[in-house]
Amino acid sequence: MRTIVIAGGRGLIGSALARKLRERNYSIKILTREKSLQDASPFVYWNPESGEIEKEKLLPTDVVINLAGENIANGRWTKSKKGKILQSRIDSTRFLYSLFASSGIKKFISASAVGYYGTVTTDKVFDEYAPPGKDFLAKVCTQWENEALKFSEVNIPTAILRIGVVLSKEGGAFKKLTASLNFGVINSLGKGNQILPWIHMDDLTEMIIFLIKNQSLEGIFNAVAPDPISFNEFVQEITKLKKVIRLPNVPAFLIKLLLGEMSGMVLEGSKVSADKIISRGFNFQYPDIKSALENLFASGEQ
Repeated sequence: MRTIVIAGGRGLIGSALARKLRERNYSIKILTREKSLQDASPFVYWNPESGEIEKEKLLPTDVVINLAGENIANGRWTKSKKGKILQSRIDSTRFLYSLFASSGIKKFISASAVGYYGTVTTDKVFDEYAPPGKDFLAKVCTQWENEALKFSEVNIPTAILRIGVVLSKEGGAFKKLTASLNFGVINSLGKGNQILPWIHMDDLTEMIIFLIKNQSLEGIFNAVAPDPISFNEFVQEITKLKKVIRLPNVPAFLIKLLLGEMSGMVLEGSKVSADKIISRGFNFQYPDIKSALENLFASGEQ
């Protein structure tokens, strides 16, 4: 039985991943900042900023997965918030490196985001070899990935996933994008031609498990479905599955007023390629938005 340590294991992605790993009889340990959970299995208390950790509970470990970081979609991007978004990712990755770089782990897997490519709307298709963008999220992802790649410098196979918008039955972006369905309406955002680089939660968690099983598979991979769609197309697919009224698009100026700098996440977006992970043998369960939405709605989403 392989032992997996998950940093960020109580978040949306981490919780879903932990459930699947348990079902497959992996031994998991979840790092948590909640001291009240430190004596409850499978939780292990840690605090990257202060350097606190119950290290004796973590060894031996086979694979370390880092999903930790301040939620980028929770609250406006004030100067303080932006500092937490960046520093939480840098601190957690550096602390994990100090813990595991010489511990004999067999794999390190880190989250990143398609925000690496910048929030721009263009016809260009971004693969893993494209240069980073120049906005805030791109800079965060670049620095985050640079910290993660230090594991590879000490000969630990390292994989980084640039994750798109995760569609989950448990919450997150999908709940927010479809909240208006409760009132029998749906609308798109801004011009609506911006691309939504999405992935179903089941495919994302399976992709992480795929990387665990394929120990020698390393490098950077886009974690997006091979079906890039625009926001308008996303809304159109929903209207085919649900009896709702499609309202006019929410004007861009209103979204900018509400969200500030964070509005770029929903008003801009380009195509991101999934070809690399597919070429390595990964098969998507939900390769197109129709199958993904059918599953989510059938699971009681709306």
